[in-house]
Amino acid sequence: SSYETMVQHCDSMKATISEGAMATFIQTVKLDHVVWKSGVYEVFCGFSSKSPSEFSDHMNCRLGQWFRENASGPIGQTTAFREIETPHAKVHSSGVEAVKAKLAGNIVEADAKLIEMEHASERVMMLLDRLAG
Repeated sequence: SSYETMVQHCDSMKATISEGAMATFIQTVKLDHVVWKSGVYEVFCGFSSKSPSEFSDHMNCRLGQWFRENASGPIGQTTAFREIETPHAKVHSSGVEAVKAKLAGNIVEADAKLIEMEHASERVMMLLDRLAG
C-alpha cells in the first residue's frame, strides 16, 4: 500500500507540474502576443522602421508553432484550442495591413485595421485564458 500511495503522490505531482507548465507557457504566449502588437504600434509612433515583411505571420510565432504541434493531441480537441486559429490569424493579418496602410499614408484604413487587430487580440487572450483554465 505504501507503493500505491507513492505512485498516487507522483501522479499528483506530475499533474501539478503539467498544469503549472501549461499556465507558464500560456503567459509566455500572451507576452509574445503583446510584444508583437507593440511592434505594430512602434511603427505607428515612428519608433521603428520595421517593414510589413519583417513581422512574423500567425504560423511562425510561438503560438502558431505550438498550435501546429498540438493540433492532433488532446488539447487540440478542446473548443478553445480549435477556436483560437481564426482570431490569431486576424491579429497578424490586420496588424500587417495596418502597417502597410500607415506607410502608404492611409490613416483611416490604418486605424480601422488596428481596431480589427485589437478585437481579434481580445478574443485570442480570452481563449488563451480558457486554455490555461
